[in-house]
Amino acid sequence: MAIIYVLILFEIKLFIWGVLFLKTVDKIEFPEKTITVDFEQTVKDRKSETMMLTVKNPFDKIMTYEAHMFIVGRDDFLSTSIIPIWPNLTNFEMWSDVIVTLILDNWKWTTK
Repeated sequence: MAIIYVLILFEIKLFIWGVLFLKTVDKIEFPEKTITVDFEQTVKDRKSETMMLTVKNPFDKIMTYEAHMFIVGRDDFLSTSIIPIWPNLTNFEMWSDVIVTLILDNWKWTTK
């Protein structure tokens, strides 16, 4: 079995007038403002078994976002449901489809 993964770290650089600015970083220097995104594919016998997205919310607010995926066998993006991530917790999302591209957008933070 093999695991193929991509790890991306986003640091919140600035939040002005409702506009969020994210910066990718190579390492976590400020854990209190770094979102960790990990996207993995588990392969067994050269066949994909699962795709898993792990997102860590370092903030004291509920974090939500939208996800759109491009999967093998389709010619357009599909929207998928994502569970809100409570403060200072990590969320796991899993799919059996082979996801070629995954877009995460419309990030929001709320108290409820």
